[in-house]
Amino acid sequence: MDGWDGETMRAVVRVCEGATPEEAFGIGSAGAWLAFDDGVRNTDDRPWLSIRPPGEPERPAPTLLDRLRGRRGPRAAPPASPPPPPPAVALCHPDGRVREAALDAVRTAPELRPLLVVRCADWVAPVREKARALLAELPGDALFPLAGLILRLARRDRGDFARALLEDALREGPAAEVLALTAAPDRATYRIAYRIAVERGLLTPVELAATAAACGDVTLQDLCAEAAVAAVKPEEAVRPGASPGPTGPPCWTCCWRLARPGCVRPG
Repeated sequence: MDGWDGETMRAVVRVCEGATPEEAFGIGSAGAWLAFDDGVRNTDDRPWLSIRPPGEPERPAPTLLDRLRGRRGPRAAPPASPPPPPPAVALCHPDGRVREAALDAVRTAPELRPLLVVRCADWVAPVREKARALLAELPGDALFPLAGLILRLARRDRGDFARALLEDALREGPAAEVLALTAAPDRATYRIAYRIAVERGLLTPVELAATAAACGDVTLQDLCAEAAVAAVKPEEAVRPGASPGPTGPPCWTCCWRLARPGCVRPG
């Protein structure tokens, strides 16, 4: 669920009907949260969607003829007053006042923190400022599970605030949690985790060289190779019987030797 499609529509409807986000879509995906956020505001583009508030009896699905005529099929009697939308839906509501008010729910609902991150890049200033204040109150390690979403949103306008908080948390957080993020499947997440780990000296030259030799990510290879070469003494990085070369780019043979002592890099 990484875009506005049938799966997104079904997820929006399910949450409107009372399901939790975890029950409705894959909450581990940053794209799924962004698609859900966009989907809530675009339900008006699908007039045949039957979004049933919690507690309202289920009604038959509209037929094709109903859709062509602009009808929504047989309806139950409307409630005396519409119930408020679920917090996850309210946090994505088209009305900024609704989104702003819904932010209070995040204090007692950690599962909604991904939408708090989304609102930190909101185009409405009062919503954005309140969301940022709430995000800044969280302990730093609470941002680590949100890293993929934070970095995805950092590509947008107004998306730099959460990224800055994440970087500060990585610089100050427990080494074990920073190193755990180096194994994240998301490229932006493992890159920033490696960068901070290198800055903090959390990886040995051998670990850095092993990553440089085995990783298929060129950006990460360069980062780790440079750090590995910078961390060893010149005499340790010279092949036995060879003379030290001039200062220059990282020596891949040196990195390979650090990663595989006693071996010669193929090719």
